[in-house]
Amino acid sequence: MKKITSDLKILVCFCFLVICSIFVPSNSSADDKLPLEFQAILSFPGNGIHVGYHYNDFLFLGAQSIRLDFKWEEENGDFTQVDGSNQLLMLRLSPFSGAFYLMAGPAFVDWRENAAVTGEVSDSGVTARISYKTTFPSTGLLYGLGGNWVSDSGLSGGIGFGFIAAKPPSVEIEITETPEGQEVSDADIEKHQEYPIDASRTITYIVLAIGWNF
Repeated sequence: MKKITSDLKILVCFCFLVICSIFVPSNSSADDKLPLEFQAILSFPGNGIHVGYHYNDFLFLGAQSIRLDFKWEEENGDFTQVDGSNQLLMLRLSPFSGAFYLMAGPAFVDWRENAAVTGEVSDSGVTARISYKTTFPSTGLLYGLGGNWVSDSGLSGGIGFGFIAAKPPSVEIEITETPEGQEVSDADIEKHQEYPIDASRTITYIVLAIGWNF
């Protein structure tokens, strides 16, 4: 709850700065001459498209649709499979009227992760086959920073870094293939369940973009 409250404070402060920037007069930069932006993005978590509008030198309103379909598997049968879709709305504020920006906005997350590994269950000393099923909440908050450049010809590109923060994901764990004569207690399973929850409280956001402004 404290984490969500902190994220909301960030968003409220950011929106206040955005409102102030609306009343700042524009100059004749490339962003203003070519305000509509369309870019293809290569990112984690996924690839997709980016569209938006440069209101003035300080303020940009945009949206991104990102898709990730990924599977990694080892020879011993351990695997991780991710099926994710993120729809992001963003307000970008350029405090120095240049390429650098701060951003924040709501994130709509449809993210599921399945995995299976062979390892020790918590600190029980028992090695078993551990299957995970992780589901993220449907909404969160995107915040971060980056840079975006627009040439006089319209060619544009950028890079961004940040996080998508949400409530902790739900994690289901199944323990199989335990050695004969050994058992795993419910307490050990519950303790082990905390590991992926703590590791998945935020989704890292890294994006490279290239496209055209009109």
